Amino acid sequence: MPCEEWKLTGEQTYSGNPYRGLASFDVKHADLFVGREKLVDRAVDKLRSKAELNQPFLLILGKSGAGKDSLMQAGIISALNKPDTIPGVNQFLHAIIKPTDLVNDPIKGFIHSLTSSSC
Repeated sequence: MPCEEWKLTGEQTYSGNPYRGLASFDVKHADLFVGREKLVDRAVDKLRSKAELNQPFLLILGKSGAGKDSLMQAGIISALNKPDTIPGVNQFLHAIIKPTDLVNDPIKGFIHSLTSSSC
């Protein structure tokens, strides 16, 4: 039975079914993305320690369907967008590169993904 609206934290609500099935979680689904808190915390801690060395970079690799997109978007990016997550860092850029972006010309695909990144 689909749910019309789900009450989240504070005044936030989510319309529709909170179970995404095979669809990935996006930043807007952060409050629905549960069960990976330890992994998100480890990634944020790693970024924090790398930021202290002026090397704030994290590469996420894994099998197809393992939840990389959801982890990155609903977990890590959402955590980083909270104020003072990493002291001294006010803006985070991220690029999501899919294998299909690299088919014709891997270098052009990689550069395009990095230069059209979101913040």
